[in-house]
Amino acid sequence: MGRHAFADVALIDPADFVTVRRLFQGSRLICMQVSDMHGGSWYVILKNVYAIVFGVSDELKLGDNMRGHLMVTALAELSAIGKYFGAETATPYSYAGLGDLTSTATSENSHHHELGRKLASGQCVKENITGEGIHTLKMIEKYQLFNRQEYPLFQLVNDIVCAPDELVKRLETYFEQLKTW
Repeated sequence: MGRHAFADVALIDPADFVTVRRLFQGSRLICMQVSDMHGGSWYVILKNVYAIVFGVSDELKLGDNMRGHLMVTALAELSAIGKYFGAETATPYSYAGLGDLTSTATSENSHHHELGRKLASGQCVKENITGEGIHTLKMIEKYQLFNRQEYPLFQLVNDIVCAPDELVKRLETYFEQLKTW
């Protein structure tokens, strides 16, 4: 499309990064070397879960302030989950973290943003909900990778996906919980 693009390249050996940089020389792709392969991998997976609630919010016209809340809360939860798995402190603020979250959560071209919109408008039934974020939710549940209850926004998305017909009720419960924290 002729636009600039930005990406983290998780490599331990700086010589490997030089090779990658050469591969994209002359293109509009700007790569940054990072060493936290583990943390970056978690963030690019988990951001798909959070992107769903951004689509819900946009479909319900909850406003820009809500979008700000979602971004701050999603980033805080991503940081905490990453820390739990041993991610480096700076990784949530990288292209793989905040960059990818922002792009996926706010893009009209994002599958997960669109999924959230469809859930909010009643166009999705539980059996037809698919995507990386949905798979992530299922795997976290199946393998008990972390306690979802410790991450209220993550839990909200899980609740919405598991019971789309109760979406508005789940949102109201979430808002009430925010008042008590």
